[in-house]
Amino acid sequence: MRCGMPKMISRWADFSQIEAGNRFGYQVLRSAHVASFLMYALIGALVLAPSAGFGETLANHVPDFVTVPALRADQVAGAPDACPLPTAAVQIGKYEVTNIEYAAFLNAVARTGDPRALFSQLQEDHFWGGIVREAGGGGYTYKVKPGYGNLPVTFVSAHDAMRFANWLHYGRPSTGTSELGTTEGTSSSGAYDTRALSDASSGPARNAAARYFLPTCGEWMTAGFFDPRTRAFTEYSGGNDAPASGSADMSGHSANYYAGQWAIPFPHLARVNAYENNQSALGTRNQAGNVMEWVEGPLGHHQMALGGSLFLPRDTLSKGYRDSELSSKKLSSFGFRIARASGTQESLPFSAPVTVTAAVAGSSSSPSTGRGANVDWTLIDKPGNTSDLRTGYGCVAKRYEMARTEVTNVQYVAFLNAVAAGGDPYRLYLEDMATGAVGGIVRRVDGERASYQVKPGYEDRPAAYLSWFALARMANWYHFGQPNGMQVAGVTEGDYTLGAYDTRGFASFEQAGRKHTVAATLFERNPDAKYFLPSNDEWYKAAYYDPERPGLRKYWSYPNRNDTPPGSAPDSNGANYQVKSLGEGGPYYVSTAGRFASRGYYDLLDMGGNLWEWLETWRGLGGQQGWRRDIPTKGLRGGSFNYIDIGLSFNNIDPGYPSDHYFVYGGRLARAAQSESTDVGWCLPPAARERLAGTLQFARKPRIAAALAILLVAVTICIVFWGRRRSKLPR
Repeated sequence: MRCGMPKMISRWADFSQIEAGNRFGYQVLRSAHVASFLMYALIGALVLAPSAGFGETLANHVPDFVTVPALRADQVAGAPDACPLPTAAVQIGKYEVTNIEYAAFLNAVARTGDPRALFSQLQEDHFWGGIVREAGGGGYTYKVKPGYGNLPVTFVSAHDAMRFANWLHYGRPSTGTSELGTTEGTSSSGAYDTRALSDASSGPARNAAARYFLPTCGEWMTAGFFDPRTRAFTEYSGGNDAPASGSADMSGHSANYYAGQWAIPFPHLARVNAYENNQSALGTRNQAGNVMEWVEGPLGHHQMALGGSLFLPRDTLSKGYRDSELSSKKLSSFGFRIARASGTQESLPFSAPVTVTAAVAGSSSSPSTGRGANVDWTLIDKPGNTSDLRTGYGCVAKRYEMARTEVTNVQYVAFLNAVAAGGDPYRLYLEDMATGAVGGIVRRVDGERASYQVKPGYEDRPAAYLSWFALARMANWYHFGQPNGMQVAGVTEGDYTLGAYDTRGFASFEQAGRKHTVAATLFERNPDAKYFLPSNDEWYKAAYYDPERPGLRKYWSYPNRNDTPPGSAPDSNGANYQVKSLGEGGPYYVSTAGRFASRGYYDLLDMGGNLWEWLETWRGLGGQQGWRRDIPTKGLRGGSFNYIDIGLSFNNIDPGYPSDHYFVYGGRLARAAQSESTDVGWCLPPAARERLAGTLQFARKPRIAAALAILLVAVTICIVFWGRRRSKLPR
């Protein structure tokens, strides 16, 4: 994802309390590292105990392969579009590559040094990473976190996966370093020519003599979706019926994907050998959900990835879904499975690395007092400002105010206690807010009444799992003066004359199915709305506009008054997002408001990183081809702690379905300016500004710019020549 999207629990030490019934009075651990290691041990003991015959303490772990046949399009039915079928038989891994296997790779090729950055610090710091690196004796040792051995490896780029294939191709040498004949190849040596790897493009095609490699789209799709009994491709891996979202021991076939809540408990990843009831006709598992899998070949200018993931919805599991990302990027939900040439018979023993030892928990600390439920508002002035000529965005005709922080857990709890104590028909609270990653809110039920409380330490941190609809209802609640009551008109609900948003169409929108089209005016604020979600222009101006910037362009590329991405350290104009390590890290991962120093001209907090923030503006109206363009989506800006610098950039708007509420979705509200002022400006309509920006960007392309310059020079010469000639004519 993106968000990446399309980029986990409240804290490592919360797991025992969650299993015991989400008791609220647990203690916060002082040390993030201590808490993390303790959590690893608890996970291994309570959740991730490996199944018999697939234990992570096996002396030799041997991955299974299945045979993928060569196919011709005219001999099969339902072949996936734009995905050439395999012309030769190959073998493909039955399972995704695990942390055990990848740690064995690291110990073989990155023991004395890691010049290719095959290990990512994120594998150690993040709750979805499963490997720890220890330094000593002039080198490194790589160990698997307790309970993570047979979970799929994450934070591996497509380049890393290709080097893993090279290592297998060469026979798994253990030289201790990454070099030609170990992980590196040329056009005539190894599986991949690593000299051709580029940050800006998809990886190279495999060499003709490659023994191990990433599967192509066609090979991957055939392994997961082709049924040799019917000679047809199914709609999903494992059959034509969509699998349910749930654990592997559910009756019927199920898969690990997000359908309103996590499918399985924290850390939410499934063992690679899980879901036996949903294996493909050829015998592979987890080609539906769990982790997105790199495949060989491009999608546009990026590397293709398939299969959906544990926090993407059901439609990403279908045979028609394609995703992509920069081939050099290491992402939290991306892994891979390996393929090999047909006829290869060698076994692949992987010695299980020693697991890390869990530390003893430190003493507890008291919860912070928090900022409280009140919202700090910041005036965004200078109406009628120029738009950013790179995008056409940013011009706002009126003064308005933005919340200085993202909606915090304290603020959202005040909302819940006001409108969801007697019932919650619109699911403004989700159980994932208590048991899922970065959730900070617990619900306690006493008879027919519910009350909501913030977990200690989460008061000033942003509320996660917020959908667009939930924030629109929160805006209505503020508009109506924050009343106590049920979720009815005048409290959270409105129509086209009442409140900030007309909520009457929310339910029918959700029931219509994801693949439909909408009008651009749907779910816009009412003309007299006092509180609302910021539009794309309003958010863009608040984040990137700087009237004091020298020169003609008054917009920065990142929300830190800079054209380069901020760092990820709190004390260096940083933001809470992923660089080579996490910004905040465990046990919370989302940061308190203002902890990171990155600020724009208007001094708003955390507009880069932490959680994605919803926009009022539609990202896409549905009905088109392309990534998430077949469904109507609202815009999301700012990136998250779980994503890379792309999310923070001025030119990135991620798409989000309005009813989705993922662990990386939050937001901030805006409101009409409270002070009286006649200071009003004027802006071109958004469509006209975007067309103008597109024309200017087109003109800036080197060849176009050169042609225009030549034309201008030619016209100037003609005018000068004609003027001189006219001056010599008799008068």
